[in-house]
Amino acid sequence: SFFTYTASLATISLALSFVNVAGLNKQLYILASLAGSFVLLLAGLFAKREKEDDKYIGVPLEVCANIVMPATLIYGLFTALQTNALFSFEASAGVLIASLFYLVTYLSNKNIYALVASQFLLPAGLILLFEFLKIPHNYLLYTLDFVAALYIYVALMMKKDSLKDESDTNLFSSAVITILVFILGYAYHVTTGEQFLFSHENP
Repeated sequence: SFFTYTASLATISLALSFVNVAGLNKQLYILASLAGSFVLLLAGLFAKREKEDDKYIGVPLEVCANIVMPATLIYGLFTALQTNALFSFEASAGVLIASLFYLVTYLSNKNIYALVASQFLLPAGLILLFEFLKIPHNYLLYTLDFVAALYIYVALMMKKDSLKDESDTNLFSSAVITILVFILGYAYHVTTGEQFLFSHENP
């Protein structure tokens, strides 16, 4: 178990060393750490398939992944805010990786808090990515509307499977995103009519 914890930290260190040796942008340190955490999670889930390795390999890997991921994400976003690099590839990719990380965590452990984290990180990552790529705001709103509709669909499917908490979580997340779309539309000065005209003028 101690060896596994040490190996987990060594994996993160290896990812950071790769960025340094390759002479890449220093902002990629945080992205490398997030990606390393995701690799640890996948490795832990794979190890748990072998029950005898669960306690000594699977659990330590997952524990390390679930400690490093949120700590690195919070530190990375704080650093991005301090350096005016929030709307960057590193920040948007990091948030999207974190969203996928918590989705996989939910699917493997049925942790409702992981599902909530994944569902709120996804639209956040999309906003950062669209701003970084300078994609017109109306396309961002369309994408967020699609995500909200997808959450409703998933909620209906989960309700059929008697997963009430997960269904309610999806509905709540969909409602929050819908409100967010209205707020962003007002902030971006984009109305429904303008979106319709734009989509037809620029097929």
